[in-house]
Amino acid sequence: MAALCVRYGVKRIQVKLQFTSVIGRLKYQTRFRVNVHSAAALVIGKRAIPGLRETVPKKLLCLLTEKQLETFHEQNEWKQ
Repeated sequence: MAALCVRYGVKRIQVKLQFTSVIGRLKYQTRFRVNVHSAAALVIGKRAIPGLRETVPKKLLCLLTEKQLETFHEQNEWKQ
């Protein structure tokens, strides 16, 4: 993939792919009526845009216990 970017002069930005399908399912799948893979692609694209931050969905925060919430932000990085 990197070779194709160099060949065609396309800028390549490396982003973390952790939890993209989970975030996409919770935030974008029902809103845009797309499958999980397309929703994950939206998350990856949003992470690549400088200045935008991907926040943790409120639906997920409601499911976590108080003990999990204390360590959640230290364990998971939801932005680039």
